[in-house]
Amino acid sequence: MKDPRKWQLAMIIENLRCHPETPLPQGYTLRSYQSGDEEAWERIVIEAFHRPQSFQNKIMQDGYFRPERVLFICHSNHPVATACAWHVPNTPEHIGYLYMVGALKTHQGKGLGYTVCGAALNQMVRDQKTSAMLFTDASRLAAIKTYLKLGFEPSPLNPNQLLVWDKVLEKLKR
Repeated sequence: MKDPRKWQLAMIIENLRCHPETPLPQGYTLRSYQSGDEEAWERIVIEAFHRPQSFQNKIMQDGYFRPERVLFICHSNHPVATACAWHVPNTPEHIGYLYMVGALKTHQGKGLGYTVCGAALNQMVRDQKTSAMLFTDASRLAAIKTYLKLGFEPSPLNPNQLLVWDKVLEKLKR
């Protein structure tokens, strides 16, 4: 696995707290992983990241996997958005990792990302995490806007990222 810290932007929440549940648009529900969701997760991820990922290899084979740590928002009982409440090996146990966040294009712009990420952060709190981190691409402006709204703050890992963050925040008018 590539080390995302070398090519992605980091964000962190220092004092993780439960997020209030946000109402979903009519016809949408929130739930955790159920057997049979693998194909839907892979479809969401390929749309979000433009590269195929195997649920089996990326999620199920990870020792941190538990069904309640893989969240979905469903429309008519079909998963359309996902986020994982994860942990990165070799990081302190109290730090959670917001992982593999994405939504199908036809369901974007409805606040689903905020809700599924909030649910993942709440799962981290249940897992006794007191901080949370994530890595994202500078080009994912809508995602970064959502992460900022959730309470994440930029965490530049090197001086070059200060310039990238300045440009990103300028584009977001922050």
